[in-house]
Amino acid sequence: MFRGQSRRASVLLIGVIATSLTGCGLFHEYRPMRVLVRDAQTKQPLQGAEIEGWNMVMLDVFGPSSPHGTTDANGVATLKIGPERGFNLRVDEPGYEMTDHREESSYFNTLPNRGGPGDDPKRIDVVMDLPRRHGTTVVVVVPDGYRGLVRVKFEPTNDPPDPTKHIYTVMADASGRAVVRVPEISLSRDIAARYRSGKKVPWDGNSPNSERVAIRYLAETLDTSLCLIGTGPEAEEHDQQIRKQKPDGRRELDQAAYDRLFRQR
Repeated sequence: MFRGQSRRASVLLIGVIATSLTGCGLFHEYRPMRVLVRDAQTKQPLQGAEIEGWNMVMLDVFGPSSPHGTTDANGVATLKIGPERGFNLRVDEPGYEMTDHREESSYFNTLPNRGGPGDDPKRIDVVMDLPRRHGTTVVVVVPDGYRGLVRVKFEPTNDPPDPTKHIYTVMADASGRAVVRVPEISLSRDIAARYRSGKKVPWDGNSPNSERVAIRYLAETLDTSLCLIGTGPEAEEHDQQIRKQKPDGRRELDQAAYDRLFRQR
């Protein structure tokens, strides 16, 4: 490479790096926005709720970073909001309906500068009340890095139902087995998972070709639920094992095959 070409290449490389840094939001002014996430029914704060956000501009290569954060013990997360962009926030927590909150670009000007007048650490800018999902939600805690079947066995306690409790957290053993005791067994239920480190396992129920490792529904009976933490093709392979094809082309649960897979060590 000639000296002139080398110099031009160096200038181009610096420009590319600067552009990349700008796209990452390093050169934008941000203002703090405090979001409180609560249970809509009890108004109690929700700890560990993940808030995902995105700016409402398509192909915004040079725009500020999208807001995101996780709530603390008081149900509060402090997000960084960039200028001249409307944005949407979303909370999708186990046991609750997915909830969105949207603001226009002018909202940025209502926020105080970080550390400036009005930047009260106890200030709440946005409250997101999450409606409860109908039925029971079970959060299965699996070993870190676990991949494989998640087998949940429901046992009734015959105690009076507690209207304030709709989420049950249970520990799974090394093979993904867990037992949850509930006042009464219902088929209106959801299964979620997180690792022992606290990291949530993403849910992906409708992507059979996805290579994303997520928790995926397989089947259930009155007192059991069977899921898989793995990829779409892995879930499809297990689905083939527990379902048989009828003459009309539909597939139905093979109870004997399901029972064998559920009991399998």
